[in-house]
Amino acid sequence: MILRMNRTDHRAFYLLTAVICLLLNVRTNAEAVHSRGPVVIVSMDGLPAFCLNDPKVDLPTLRQLAKDGAFAERMEASLPTMTWPNHTTLITGVTPAKHGVIGNRYWDRDTQKNIQLIPDPIYNKDEIVKAPTLYDVAHEAGLKTAAICWPASRGAKTLDWTFPDVQKDQLFQKYATPSFLEECKAAGIPFEKQEEWCRQPDGGELRDKMYTQMVINALTNHHPDLVLLHLVEIDHKEHAHGPRSAEAYHAMHFDDACVNEILQTLKTHFGSSATLIVVSDHGFATVHQTILPNVKLRQAGLFKSGAKGIR
Repeated sequence: MILRMNRTDHRAFYLLTAVICLLLNVRTNAEAVHSRGPVVIVSMDGLPAFCLNDPKVDLPTLRQLAKDGAFAERMEASLPTMTWPNHTTLITGVTPAKHGVIGNRYWDRDTQKNIQLIPDPIYNKDEIVKAPTLYDVAHEAGLKTAAICWPASRGAKTLDWTFPDVQKDQLFQKYATPSFLEECKAAGIPFEKQEEWCRQPDGGELRDKMYTQMVINALTNHHPDLVLLHLVEIDHKEHAHGPRSAEAYHAMHFDDACVNEILQTLKTHFGSSATLIVVSDHGFATVHQTILPNVKLRQAGLFKSGAKGIR
């Protein structure tokens, strides 16, 4: 199923409501009675709505899901339209003003430094996300949760199996679930390449393939009730080459194939009882000109910045 809502205020709320209803049906009483399979949410970072109607994009899996399942033609991202705020909006159902993740980074006026939130190099989830997440609610209901490369989830106590979205290998292994780490190692999943691939311009496909394998491992070995996956390569290629570039089209096709691997795993192990939801955090538009008014204001002596901030 592809589910995309077209209003900023209601998109994430409707998505969370639908998922919560599906998750509640997983258990019929206090015991673990799996009348339904898992709910899997795949975020294809940077996937624009227009690509589904673009004949140049080869998206067989997404188009088949749109044909067979529920589908909305477009969505509006919450502001600012960045990865960390919008993924947190998707998973909390509220805007950045309420969940607290207001950008991929922020300017600390006291230290005069740019503080990175992406990709979770400093803070844990509980330090920056100020609203309950879907996986928090699911975990509190006694359901099992998993998240692979999900933004702003480092150190989340309500994820049973997780590999966080961090670059450094030390952090990746520190905040990953230890037993899951060992399982992936035994399965030959090369998680030790995470930092190397994060630094490579062409490392996104390798990462997305690895993250997909991790999700399949969790699904087949643990049958979690809720699974979150963040695929990164489309966003990388669009930033580097533009939204309608050949490189972006290739990345879309590649990640479509990753979704298909998960879809086939769900069909094999859960039949028609599983639910697959594909979302995107934001789209892309080509920028031809950037206006920086503060430059002119500074030149005119009307704008100053310093240790105490703007004045």
